[in-house]
Amino acid sequence: MKRLIDALIVLSVLAIIGAGVLYWMLRDDDDEVRDRAGVPEAAPVSRISSDGVEKNISERLTARTGRAVSVECPAKVNELVGTTFDCEAFFDGDAEVATVAKVEITGGGGQFSWTSENAETPELDEESP
Repeated sequence: MKRLIDALIVLSVLAIIGAGVLYWMLRDDDDEVRDRAGVPEAAPVSRISSDGVEKNISERLTARTGRAVSVECPAKVNELVGTTFDCEAFFDGDAEVATVAKVEITGGGGQFSWTSENAETPELDEESP
């Protein structure tokens, strides 16, 4: 019985350590984003939805390639100018990533620009309106 209790204690400790490591690996590094944007440490970082980014990239890649394209970005991104993130684009009906769009927040209100390479079209470079 003592062995069972000892084993449960060890497993509990390992689970707690694992959860801490997972949190540390998946957290947003707001300090790094603040440093790049020159924002004081005490300033809060606003997060915005990436739905508009996904729609813009999808519409432009669909127009360029002549094929329906769906795009997946992180659900929420930091609104700070200089924030960068990647979005994956897929041709509809295809599970393989067709291209990765590199996105950068370039202005207030979530203005952004993005670039992408694609096998069907050499380099795509688009700016949001």
